[in-house]
Amino acid sequence: MRDCPECGKSGIKDSATMCRYCHQTIPVAAEGSSLPAATPQPKDFSKLWYCDHCGFIGQPRRYTKGSLVLEVFLYFLMIFPGIIYSLWRLTSKFTGCPKCATQNMMPATTPKAQAAITGKA
Repeated sequence: MRDCPECGKSGIKDSATMCRYCHQTIPVAAEGSSLPAATPQPKDFSKLWYCDHCGFIGQPRRYTKGSLVLEVFLYFLMIFPGIIYSLWRLTSKFTGCPKCATQNMMPATTPKAQAAITGKA
């Protein structure tokens, strides 16, 4: 196990080529050496998303508003309120940031996200 050179979190397998937390490419160590074999490669942002609220870079998470327990309770109480609540839950699903749960995620390849990531205004 080793630490990520980008975010510093531990628990990354020695054979891993990418950090599971920040998705930074991690160089593979040469045989019999604890030093990296090559310099780290820049991040591939084509499949990543950026959160405008907290600065998280990674994959978004799917959220559903409401409570499944309440939905089941309403179905047992009366069918009609359960149906209305189920429809509301289905239409209120959103994709958001796994770190802060906001809907401010945008593809990391957009100009606004690239400017925020690189620090250029």
